[in-house]
Amino acid sequence: MKITGKRAYSSAAEYATSEIRRMILNGELPAGERLEQEQIAEQLGMSRLPIRQALDRLKEQGFIDMLPHRGAIVSPLTLEDMVELYAARQRLEAWALTDAWPHYTPDVVGTLRDSLRSCEAAAERGDLDDFMVANRNFHLQTYAPAGNRHLQSIIVKLYDLSERYQRTSLQQPGRMQLSNTHHADMLKAIEDDSLEGLLAAAARHNGATQLSVESRIDA
Repeated sequence: MKITGKRAYSSAAEYATSEIRRMILNGELPAGERLEQEQIAEQLGMSRLPIRQALDRLKEQGFIDMLPHRGAIVSPLTLEDMVELYAARQRLEAWALTDAWPHYTPDVVGTLRDSLRSCEAAAERGDLDDFMVANRNFHLQTYAPAGNRHLQSIIVKLYDLSERYQRTSLQQPGRMQLSNTHHADMLKAIEDDSLEGLLAAAARHNGATQLSVESRIDA
């Protein structure tokens, strides 16, 4: 594994947290996988102490569970968790979109349009990793004009936790293209000055993800 990015982090524990989280999100560490501290420490080229600290942080963030006699495992993907997660996201995102609504300036709309183009280009290439980055940018940019940093922080945490469900959905044929159709609907609602249309498109987008995941994971 390349670890040339260590200098960008303030501590070894911060770097370890970022790397383990990345491996969970991209499926290198699948749901239910037991996390061996010694093995991860060797892989990342560091001692076990920052790995232990990273696992504590990831437990707090909801990415791993600590089980008796098994230690740390990657949190499972379940329908119950997905439904609860998306229910919380939808309420908070509707709040953020409503507060952001008066602040969708032409510059903001232009930034969203650029992000949508990036999503479309990634989907055309079939590049899921690039799509996830562009998709994240698009969504977080729609909430940012709300200006409430605490609300933004909570939404980002929930969004991060939902990324494994998003990947499960987007790996299915045609799903990236459908996601972009929803993105385009959201952008059109903003351009058409329809808050109701924006909220409906966002809800439809999240609902489609849940529907496509239901057939892929067990309750």
